This record gives sequence, structure tokens and C-alpha cells, in this order.
Amino acid sequence: MAEKDPEKQVEHFKQMVRARSRIQPELIQLLEFVREYREHLGPSVFLRVSGLLASAGFSLWRAAFLFHQEDGKHQVYLDNVDTFVSKIISDNSIAFSDDRNTWSLWHYIGVARSSLLEAMVLLFGGVAENPRSSTIKARLSDPPSRKRRSSVGRAF
Repeated sequence: MAEKDPEKQVEHFKQMVRARSRIQPELIQLLEFVREYREHLGPSVFLRVSGLLASAGFSLWRAAFLFHQEDGKHQVYLDNVDTFVSKIISDNSIAFSDDRNTWSLWHYIGVARSSLLEAMVLLFGGVAENPRSSTIKARLSDPPSRKRRSSVGRAF
């Protein structure tokens, strides 16, 4: 979705670059960890956690390309689901251009949240038992809605 206003487009580009720049140092740290401890990871909880962190990192990086898609309209979201699933069935493939929609944005955010929560459970032994993990869980929860919606509500 291209911005029609050149000033808004530049601001959008700045926001995208900032969002991607925030996740990439974390991905570098993960890469360094995996490379340094590769021999020790074997079949262990850290092997699984490394994969979960890679999943979360990729999902957040991808969402940074899509965040402008969020407009909170229930019908647009459902139209995106219809178009995306139809494309999978008819073409048996998905390209980045197909991924640029509100449903995909929330899919990637959901994958990141699920991956991080699972990593927490593996590392901390449970979310409720550990005060540190409770703080992390609170940060991963859905953002508060800006205002109450009508009876349709939010689908994502």
C-alpha cells in the first residue's frame, strides 16, 4: 500500500526503519549465542529456546514491514483473510506482496508473542511462579484498546 502524500511516505519509511532497527541487534545477539554455544546446545531446552527466539525475531522483523496495514476495521481484516487463503488455495504460493495486509501483520505479532511466551515457560519453569516472568508476560499482552468498539469488536 503506497502512501499518496510524499511527506507521510517519508515518515512511514522512518517508522519502518526504526522498527526493523530495534529487532536486528537482538537477532545479532541470538546469532552470536548460537554460534558460540552450538556444540553445547544439542538436544536441550536452549536449543528449543534458540529456535523460539529466532521465530519471534523473524516475526517482529516481518511485522515491521507491515505495521502500517493496521486500521482496525473488522471487514478489512476478514477480506484480507479471504484473499490470503484464496491465494494459497488457487496458486499454492505466497509472495511478500501477498503478505502486505492486516491479517498478516497480526499473524506475525501473534507468532512472536506465542514464541516468546513458550520460551519463558521453558526458561523460567512457568509464567505465574516467577515475578520476572510475570513482568515479561504483562509486556507481551495485548495493548489496551484505544476506545471501546461497537458490538462488532476487534477481531485481532
